[in-house]
Amino acid sequence: GVRVWDAVTGEELLSLEHGSQVESVVWSPDGSRIAAGSDDGVRVWDAVTGEELLSLEHGNQVESVVWSPDGSRIAAGFVGDGVRVWDAVTGEGLFSLERSRLVRSVVWSPDGSRIAAGSAGGVRVWDAVTGEGLFSLERSRLVRSVVWSPDGSRIATGFVGDGVRVLDAVTGKELLSLECGRGVESVAWSPDSSRIATGSFGAARVWDAVTGKELLSLERGRGVESVAWSPDGRHILTKTRRNEIRIWDVTSGEQASFFITTLLEGERVVLSADRTKVIGASAGAWRWLGRLAVLPDGKLERIPVEIDGPLPPL
Repeated sequence: GVRVWDAVTGEELLSLEHGSQVESVVWSPDGSRIAAGSDDGVRVWDAVTGEELLSLEHGNQVESVVWSPDGSRIAAGFVGDGVRVWDAVTGEGLFSLERSRLVRSVVWSPDGSRIAAGSAGGVRVWDAVTGEGLFSLERSRLVRSVVWSPDGSRIATGFVGDGVRVLDAVTGKELLSLECGRGVESVAWSPDSSRIATGSFGAARVWDAVTGKELLSLERGRGVESVAWSPDGRHILTKTRRNEIRIWDVTSGEQASFFITTLLEGERVVLSADRTKVIGASAGAWRWLGRLAVLPDGKLERIPVEIDGPLPPL
């Protein structure tokens, strides 16, 4: 299912039932609704009351769900059944695109006039009103991430084993090729469209979006699954395969703010950037934090950090 928490207090606000495996969750542009895709289709809820507003059932797994910029339509990418678009109020199906492909990523253009999707066959762009195909970039590699630049002029696509390609959003012409190593997992534009951040098996990197020059390399060797920019474009958040979350200063390349990690049994801890101080921890985190003492028989025993005082709660 889907859960919603208060972002300040951490209090759980809603628990929404939805299938056995939720792959994509997204808020409507005005924050009033939540849409999620799982193995039984797409559902939409009221974000305050938790009331289910729409159930768009389908037999295939949903990989990506996105709202149009004006909140009037919802698009979803499916395993084996392409892209479908619905009216976000009535639930009426408007059209289907790209049938019989594994679609991993769907995105609307900033003005809502076009839809782009990345699949096992490359990237395709359609007119979001008529469903007419506008252009495509054919590749044998799977596309994991497709993102439109905030100014609407370019599209960046991340391929498995083939780096990132930047396309002209009108003509489809390839403008840049960014060699990110194998397995690109995430691509994100800076708010001013001047830089691109990428996350891959090898590292998180920042690139000049015009020249293609690599500006910064972070998290080397950690396997970065997700990257995101702060609204002011001064920081980047990275999440690794080990569920470690860090915030970086993109000017200095230094880690800023705090460090979040998930421990065993789902326990969480927030540490200072240098990992010397516990800022906050979930109730059972003390079992996985602490010092190791050597006993007389040579065995190691974990000493809970709570002997030095209670952990601050999350």
